[in-house]
Amino acid sequence: MVYSSDTSRAAYSQLPDSFDFVNTAVRQMGQPPLSGAKVRPGVTVIRFVWARSFHPYVAVRFVMEPKQCAVMTTEMKPEQTVWGPPDRRGLSVPTGTAPGQIIRQDSVPLLAGDCKAMRSTLERLGLWQVKSRMSGGADGSVWRFERIDANGHNFVQWWSPNAKEGHQLWSAGLALLKLANALPTNPREIY
Repeated sequence: MVYSSDTSRAAYSQLPDSFDFVNTAVRQMGQPPLSGAKVRPGVTVIRFVWARSFHPYVAVRFVMEPKQCAVMTTEMKPEQTVWGPPDRRGLSVPTGTAPGQIIRQDSVPLLAGDCKAMRSTLERLGLWQVKSRMSGGADGSVWRFERIDANGHNFVQWWSPNAKEGHQLWSAGLALLKLANALPTNPREIY
């Protein structure tokens, strides 16, 4: 194990200004919280969570150790609202939620060249200097990035970045999705 963390429900809500539904999805995917995690010297863990309104959520965890690295990918259908029976006016009210359903989970060791290229790409983009932006709409996506290493925890997230606005997050997300073989073939699914 390259890092250890508290996996209690409370540990998932330690990120400032984060969406509760994304914290819930991370927990349901079996992804450990990175905030407050302890890592071995020389280890860096980067996680990208892509929570879209109309498509499965994706979590890509890129783990870099001194002599090896790997990418771990989880895709999950989001949790669904459970609706009660219609009232006398014919309106239904939500009664709860059904947990998300995992549709893919794998871990793949990477070649040294792929690991070095991804590390260089993420460093070049200056991802950790970007300020989070949470304003959004009813439909779109959250692009959340976290990093834990010997220097501590970093966190940035945006609501629906694109190639012009929030381009560092857009570029980093696409690179990690491609590395994890999770990049949609239909460009309309990238939002």
